[in-house]
Amino acid sequence: MPTIAGPSSSPHKHIVAARSENTGVPEVNTPRKRKLRSDSAAEVASTAIVTESSFATPMKWKSPRRCAVSSPKTLKKEDSKGKLDSPVMSAVKDRFDCLDVKSKWNPREDDQMKAVKEALHVSKAPSTVVCREDEQRRVLEFVKGCMEQKKAGSLYICGCPGTGKSLSMEKIRQQAEDWAQQEGLPCLETVSVNCTSLTKTTDIFSKILGESETGKKVNGPSSPLQQLQVLFSQKQQSSSTKMMLIIADEMDYLITRDRGVLHELFMLTTLPFSRCILIGVANAIDLADRFLPKLKSLNCKPLVVTFRAYSMEQILRILQERLVELPYVAFQSKALELCARKVSAASGDMRKALSVCRSALEILETEVKGSTEQEPQSPVTEDQVVKMDHMVAALSKTFKSPVVDTIQSLPQHQQIIVCSAAKAFRGSKKDRSIAELNKLYTEICKSSMITPAGITEFTNMCTVLNDQGILKLSNARDDKLKRVSLRVDEADITFALKPSLEMSAVSISSVKSNLSAVKAIAVTHHRPPPSFRCPSSLASLSTTTSLHCNDVSSISRSKLLPPSRLHPIKSSPSPTPSLAADSSVNQLTKFKEAAEKGNLVPLYRCVFSDHLTPILAYRCLVKEDDRDAPSFLFESVEPGLQASNIGRYSVVGAQPTIEIVAKGNVVTVMDHGAVRRTVEEVDDPMMVPQKIMEEWEPQRIDELPEAFCGGWVGYFSYDTVRFVEKKKLPFSNAPEDDRSLPDVHLGLYDDVIVFDHVEKKAYVIHWVRIDKDRSVEDNYTDGMYQLESLVSRIQDQKPPKMPTGFIKLRTEQFGPKLEKSTMTSEAYKEAVLEAKEHILAGDIFQIVLSQRFERRTFADPFEIYRALRIVNPSPYMAYLQARGCILVASSPEILLRSKNRKITNRPLAGTVRRGKTPKEDLMLEKELLSDEKQCAEHIMLVDLGRNDVGKVSKPGSVEVEKLMNIERYSHVMHISSTVKGELLDDLTSWDALRAALPVGTVSGAPKVKAMELIDKLEVTRRGPYSGGFGGISFNGDMDIALALRTMVFPTNTRYDTLYSYKHSQRRREWIAHIQAGAGVVADSNPEDEQRECENKAAALARAIDLAESSFLETPVVTRPRINNVLE
Repeated sequence: MPTIAGPSSSPHKHIVAARSENTGVPEVNTPRKRKLRSDSAAEVASTAIVTESSFATPMKWKSPRRCAVSSPKTLKKEDSKGKLDSPVMSAVKDRFDCLDVKSKWNPREDDQMKAVKEALHVSKAPSTVVCREDEQRRVLEFVKGCMEQKKAGSLYICGCPGTGKSLSMEKIRQQAEDWAQQEGLPCLETVSVNCTSLTKTTDIFSKILGESETGKKVNGPSSPLQQLQVLFSQKQQSSSTKMMLIIADEMDYLITRDRGVLHELFMLTTLPFSRCILIGVANAIDLADRFLPKLKSLNCKPLVVTFRAYSMEQILRILQERLVELPYVAFQSKALELCARKVSAASGDMRKALSVCRSALEILETEVKGSTEQEPQSPVTEDQVVKMDHMVAALSKTFKSPVVDTIQSLPQHQQIIVCSAAKAFRGSKKDRSIAELNKLYTEICKSSMITPAGITEFTNMCTVLNDQGILKLSNARDDKLKRVSLRVDEADITFALKPSLEMSAVSISSVKSNLSAVKAIAVTHHRPPPSFRCPSSLASLSTTTSLHCNDVSSISRSKLLPPSRLHPIKSSPSPTPSLAADSSVNQLTKFKEAAEKGNLVPLYRCVFSDHLTPILAYRCLVKEDDRDAPSFLFESVEPGLQASNIGRYSVVGAQPTIEIVAKGNVVTVMDHGAVRRTVEEVDDPMMVPQKIMEEWEPQRIDELPEAFCGGWVGYFSYDTVRFVEKKKLPFSNAPEDDRSLPDVHLGLYDDVIVFDHVEKKAYVIHWVRIDKDRSVEDNYTDGMYQLESLVSRIQDQKPPKMPTGFIKLRTEQFGPKLEKSTMTSEAYKEAVLEAKEHILAGDIFQIVLSQRFERRTFADPFEIYRALRIVNPSPYMAYLQARGCILVASSPEILLRSKNRKITNRPLAGTVRRGKTPKEDLMLEKELLSDEKQCAEHIMLVDLGRNDVGKVSKPGSVEVEKLMNIERYSHVMHISSTVKGELLDDLTSWDALRAALPVGTVSGAPKVKAMELIDKLEVTRRGPYSGGFGGISFNGDMDIALALRTMVFPTNTRYDTLYSYKHSQRRREWIAHIQAGAGVVADSNPEDEQRECENKAAALARAIDLAESSFLETPVVTRPRINNVLE
């Protein structure tokens, strides 16, 4: 404990922490807890800590985050004279007897003042880095492990500024070098780079190559990065090759300037013969969310260590460690504690605490110099140390908001208006009219004995406050009807007006006494009393506005409390409260019970969702510029008599822990958790996720909603049928694969967010995979950390700004027609005629022929999805980012649903538009059900569905539950039927999916023969179209939608072009693939089938038109000119 003076005592009485060799004082091991107590008890406790620090008795810190010492369990009772008799006090007395007293502090001495300032300067590196022992240990163990195994590795250190990251890295470097020398290992080659000092971001590779022991020259035919890649891709001849420790500080600079350099830097550690140990340091908490998913997809998963913001106890301890070296006392103990408390609440930045202390020291210096000029010979008093008032002034100078200065400089009446607004909007975000605010303003003025301004002058003052950004006025013809809202925080108003509030009690009492006297005189002389103005500008605001001085401290503290203190990563300043904490499985006892029964246990938080939408939650998890991050958003609108009825649940997920990508029979499995990537050729790729799921024993929690709560999510292409029908439908007979999209892409999502739109709440879910090599408590702790991290990400302190989009219902003038297709109109008609020949020959009864249209657009796929929700709402709406493409879907039909071993197939065929009136709607329904052609097609598809379900169901369990029902959607109505069955005991949902893919509504009947003809008549592979997308839960339940009304945006080809855009300077031109088909039967007309394909594709293109009209401005140049530039 450093040498600090009490509030009213001499520095000599407290100089007990000076370091000494021989003290003869017994060790004091009793820790203490900071709590309210009497002054004498507090003094003894403080002395106990001093003694512990002085005599090298270790203090017992509760945790690295809270370096708070505990309180003594027992204290000696007072003797008859009222003095405390304890070993600690005896030790202090003995110490005073045997130690020389420190020199007296004299702030007038330049050398002493300079020494204190240097001790508090941020550039002075202390001998030890305290309060970061745990973080340093983790990083050092990581470096030691890499050196012992001679393997490369990467570690990412994040945290708020001023949390000891850079200083800790320097200590770790020294410790690693010393440890290597002790263990007889080759010395480390150390490269320390501050990324902000680089002229070019790529210079970091030159520096690394220059420090390499190979001695290769940087300048050569290839770049330094290429030379490093070659160097680490070849086996080194010498077995004693040194490991290289790369410490890249200020890494957040790279992601701002050149993210590619950041990726390549981390990827150096993944090369086969790399010897790099990379430690990246960044002053950001959310930086990992922006680039780690990309690294994970590239088989690079850095270890993440977070340096938390310093707590009050930690800041106080660090300040004391710096001051303990001084031979005199310069700070009062309570002043240091105040500094530590305020800085920890605001940011936890140690550099800020040092700056505040130096500022307080300068205030004291100015004060001492002023008194010296007035009385040069005056002696130095004992209390000329930095006290509470100096620290309060320094804190105010450091943390004062510009808004506070503005409010404090306002005239009296404008201050009253601001205070009236604060009272009017307390606890409410609603606006008020000018008249309502004026009424409250008048009441405050009258209670303060201040003449209020008229309504015209009041409105003018509100306009001035609107111009200054304090109030916000809406437009209205009548001034009294203008709406007023508050733009500044109530805490800023309270803090700004605090001096006036503190004066109010004195002012009111004095005014009232004077007024009483005047009234008495007036009564005697029969004259009315004069109108008095209160000496304080806001004399009675403390009583009329309820902005008490007690509120100031609490409001200020809540305002200064940083988001990082509420959640491990980032969080909202006003975090969403949890609902029914008892119902969530976040208690360790319940977790242990579940862990005994299985190895996959969910943890969840239930939060209010009235401030959050699925769209906003998705954008919080996946940044706008990260189009390669696998993620999904599932929403639903149920069919009904009305245009649409919103589905109960929406599901959002991002950052899968495992990915499966199948192309033909080659399957790539990327395990991001284990940082492992395997590529193998298998007979049936759809068996791979099934085998992985067999390793799990998930524990279903009853409190979770009846929706998808975690598991596999992705798509299955039309060509997955070739895994089953290998002889009749081999890949060699498939049409041209011009896009090279995966046949199957699945991601395993442990983290999902389920929105319950009925109960207005959201379930934030994280599945914990129980590691048997670790204790249940450790699994629980890690799981809760991941869960809280997920919660904090959707409560982002700065929610992502998404384009508002102005919906224009008439969009005919936007966007060109779908003129480009994989088949010309004549070629498609010829294919229809050829198909009819096979039907007449008896080869097939029906076939669905499709063609793929192409549309270029500068609208973003996510914006198009937002538009599609308006243009064509449906039961299966999805925005799915996968490998190689993005799917934007609005499917009306399920491919397969499996729940509790009950499987469902719902053929949907037969379509007619919706009526403009209810009467016309019923008339069109009757016409549809009386259409023999459409009804015959539907019955044929019902038979196909019964056949698909019957392949995997128990005998006698297959039934047609609903036959030829009408389902209404926003623009059309369909004939639908429901076929159900019970799964065979030896089969799983995956077997049912194999039997169903693809359904007859997109192929034909008989299904296999129709698909053989499709291979001959269609010119390109279908890809995701007419396949399926959806989710497979951990318990095996499956809900897969048919990939109809689905747009595919390939992500492997990109075009960066200049384009006028509302919310950015540059846009990417996307290619939207819209595929549509028509059912061909014996009496089909080729013209009608061609028109049907065009109309179906045009319905989806309307979403692109709406997105362009809502989110894009008119191009700077005409579209043909842009195309010419591209060419």
